[in-house]
Amino acid sequence: MRALAFFFVCLIFLSACDKQRSKTPTLQKVNLAYTSQPQAALIHIAIEKGFFRDEGLDVHGAIFELGRTAMASMLKGDDDIASAAETPIMYHVIKGGEISIFANVVTTNTNNGLVARQDAGIQRPEDLKGKRVGFSKGSTSEFFLSSMLSAHELTMTDIHPVYLKPNEMQAAITEGQVDAISIWNYKLTLIADALGFNGIVFLDKELYTESFNLICQPEYTKRHPEVLEALLRGLLRAEKFSLTHLLESQEIMARRTQVPLKTVQKVWPEFKFKISLAPTLLITLDDEARWALQNHFAEATQEPDFLSHIYFDALRTVKPEAIKFRQ
Repeated sequence: MRALAFFFVCLIFLSACDKQRSKTPTLQKVNLAYTSQPQAALIHIAIEKGFFRDEGLDVHGAIFELGRTAMASMLKGDDDIASAAETPIMYHVIKGGEISIFANVVTTNTNNGLVARQDAGIQRPEDLKGKRVGFSKGSTSEFFLSSMLSAHELTMTDIHPVYLKPNEMQAAITEGQVDAISIWNYKLTLIADALGFNGIVFLDKELYTESFNLICQPEYTKRHPEVLEALLRGLLRAEKFSLTHLLESQEIMARRTQVPLKTVQKVWPEFKFKISLAPTLLITLDDEARWALQNHFAEATQEPDFLSHIYFDALRTVKPEAIKFRQ
């Protein structure tokens, strides 16, 4: 009888274990293309702390140096979702491409700047006239440079433009191949530090407000709206964590991007890490589209309707008050 009783106890125990295992949710696999730039901090935090997994997502992240390459990976079909600034999005849409923006993860008006060599005779932006200025073509680097020149009554024809890849910027200016560069963080701060007293940085909060965004193919919003909502819930947890655990958040970013902690901490205040959808995005997209058309950077003849490329439903479901548009 004891053996029979023990047998039944084992059966009950195994049955309970099976039921427990059956309750374990199956995680939804998501391929996310994001960057090592400071704008992607909330994504790094959410992955590191398991916030996406807690929301039922098995996120496989592919880290890129630039948002435009992350976006290209998503458009090619290698990834489901990507993060990018608005400039590559503008270029894609103005050329007739389809895309859905479903959240801004950060805004900043001091991420981009110009770094110049003082021994090249540059003390103010007007001194860029006739100088060799490096920038990354088709990026926020080019738009910011053009805007800075215009603000000081110069144009791109007043400088000697030098097209550089972002990872070529530091060597080009420290070795004197160019007199100035237009770049973003972390490289902006790292290059300025490398130049030391010979470097001078030009910023302008009024010229450009960057939005770093989450994007996907329009078809993905139809097939997987629940994934977008879960992703946003994980990022909202990361947003809160970044406020309550500042040092740990910075340490996570430094470790995951291999950027010195002091550099991460130095640039951190320049970013407003907040999940939202705000009209600032549309304003910047429209400004950049006009700039691209005026300079014949695209074949289109009129500005696109960028509002039609914003997908509101995911954020409206998760946190409607984060939508700043008039609904």
